[in-house]
Amino acid sequence: MTKKETYIWGAGHFGVLTALDLEQKGIQIKGFIDKNASKIKTRLGLPVLTFEQVPKNETKIIIAVQNKCAIREITQILSLAGLNQDKDFEISTLIAMPKEPFEFYRLKMFEPPMIKHLSVGLAEHCNLNCAYCDHYCPVAEHEFPSTKQFDLDFAVLSKLTNGTIGRINLVGGEPLLNPDITDIMQIVRKNIPNSEITITTNGILLAKMAEDFWNACKNNNISIVISQYPIKLDTNKICQTAIKYEVNVFWGILVGGNLFRMQKYNVNGTQDIYKSYKNCGTKGCTFLKNGKIYLCPQISCSKNLEKAFNVNFSVSSNDFLVLDNINSVQDILDFISKPSPFCRYCSTEDKCFVQWKVSERKREEWIL
Repeated sequence: MTKKETYIWGAGHFGVLTALDLEQKGIQIKGFIDKNASKIKTRLGLPVLTFEQVPKNETKIIIAVQNKCAIREITQILSLAGLNQDKDFEISTLIAMPKEPFEFYRLKMFEPPMIKHLSVGLAEHCNLNCAYCDHYCPVAEHEFPSTKQFDLDFAVLSKLTNGTIGRINLVGGEPLLNPDITDIMQIVRKNIPNSEITITTNGILLAKMAEDFWNACKNNNISIVISQYPIKLDTNKICQTAIKYEVNVFWGILVGGNLFRMQKYNVNGTQDIYKSYKNCGTKGCTFLKNGKIYLCPQISCSKNLEKAFNVNFSVSSNDFLVLDNINSVQDILDFISKPSPFCRYCSTEDKCFVQWKVSERKREEWIL
């Protein structure tokens, strides 16, 4: 049997640490994989390649990046390429060192406790009707959290975190639908000065956004991420406006071009929560909504499916933390490091990628 060649996905700090750790264990590293391979070229005397340049047969890939959502995207890319987790790729033990069974993604680093990623919901609904939307926006009612609630929530978060969170992502639904978005941006930055802040949008409204929106992005150092769906956007105007106001705009890409992640739910709640958690595609995307911290957005958004299809997911007080009752950041980290009772509804067997299309708002798009 041919011995597999080992590559590390991630040529940054964690990639280097992982390489050194593996070499101490007698595992020879063939090279690194990184999207910025053309700029980095070599690391520790080894070549840095793009994923396309790496042979797929008889290769073992170790994922060694810090951002949990990036880990999720990389695992999706590898799965689409026909590689199997554990057999063909795995996550670096420097990142995935469980202290107890099923406590995943604890960083084995000497650093102060910190929330790495926090998604914040600005709208339940959306102006794009995507089939299989994992926030269930096609069947959601029009709803926005109040700015008063944001004031309260981020005042508490500021004290808990000392104003430091790795990344805050303002999401929807479609966040640009929220008429108070500029006020919310200012609230978030005022309370969390030490954070990367992004707005993830489908881009439909960007070219029409008023001057105060763009000024708020610039003045509060907030970047825009456009999820690049197969729709027409006025990209020239968006880019010209972004340059004018000195705002960073990034273009996200659907996995495999136009592929959309499909996640279905077993309303009987008979799934193995530990298996669901281990294979979760949104693990690491901690969600804040109306004074509550959730393991993922799907738990909070499940009410949309309940109303639309007359089902009951029985979200309990064990599925979230109430911000006012949290004593420290470590409370949040402990909470998100293990499965939630809601995981019993998530069917990992039916998780796959499908071609993006317009939703027909049918039950079978989301429910088994």
